[in-house]
Amino acid sequence: MPLKFYTRPPGPPTDARFGRDGTLNGMELDWSREPLADGLRAYRNGEYFLAHEYWEQCWLGCVQPEKTFVQALIQLACGMHHFCRGNRRGASSLLDRSLLKLQNYPAEFAGVAVDALRREITSWILALASPTPPAVWPAPPVPEIREQRELTWDAPSPGLP
Repeated sequence: MPLKFYTRPPGPPTDARFGRDGTLNGMELDWSREPLADGLRAYRNGEYFLAHEYWEQCWLGCVQPEKTFVQALIQLACGMHHFCRGNRRGASSLLDRSLLKLQNYPAEFAGVAVDALRREITSWILALASPTPPAVWPAPPVPEIREQRELTWDAPSPGLP
């Protein structure tokens, strides 16, 4: 199932899918459309602060449970940004908060492989907790945001770019 993201059309909500506050009822996340796609592209290019900026645009219009999920991804991106800037404590704090938010989601949420993402974030948290300076230890792989189907060998992956 592809991830879908809908934005509120201009003007008053005339579509029954939109609530009185203008947010979409039953929102789905679509990683093939902006701003999620732009954020994912930036994240995968190591432009973590830019990813955060794009995803924040989406987060502002989200409703639960997608709102907290996107917030966890924003915190992940910010944590990686802090690490790249040498702020180990800030990176650890943000990754901890991201992981805490993701704990409430199933192994797969909105098509994203959440279990794998939690494992990868945990590897970073453990590495950052080490007393050894980051310049000495090999950094774990950057946590990947990938579609659940990308983890199986026989399933097509039409969702995430």
